[in-house]
Amino acid sequence: MTTQAYQHITNRIVALLEQGTVPWHKPWKASTDLPRNLVSKKPYRGVNVFLLLAMNYESPLWLTFRQASQLGGTVRKGEKACPVVFWKRLTIEDAEHGEAKTIPVLRLYHVFNATQCDLPAGRQAALGDPIPPAQAMAPSPETKPEEIVAHMPRRPLIKHDFVQAFYSPREDIVGL
Repeated sequence: MTTQAYQHITNRIVALLEQGTVPWHKPWKASTDLPRNLVSKKPYRGVNVFLLLAMNYESPLWLTFRQASQLGGTVRKGEKACPVVFWKRLTIEDAEHGEAKTIPVLRLYHVFNATQCDLPAGRQAALGDPIPPAQAMAPSPETKPEEIVAHMPRRPLIKHDFVQAFYSPREDIVGL
């Protein structure tokens, strides 16, 4: 499953590049906020942000086919899903040694943008959209990088004194 998921995401990025879309290039003033799940309201992270923003939908809200069904809605016929990955660390007992060991678990999901779905008006209104407009969140030219980082939701830990800059998703740190 892990190798297939990595290959699926790699194929998706290559397809976007072949179409002329560079998923990690975005203007400062985007027409939408960062992608998040419609039901849980949790923002997507990592490569999922690039994949979902590259789809160029007006709404930043995404949901699975099952979530749309549970809300009493449907995904419109012919609409195509976008793959996203979910990973976490799982602690299991090593059968051979009887010790606890942590292993990574990777799952591939397919999500649809809220604009690809027909959701009941009452349900959609009840969910609300607590996401502020993108223009309100866009940094002004006078905004310093330190201010942007200071106001990031769920920002990673920043550590200094490394030979080169990097981001470690495993530890959720930025090394400088």
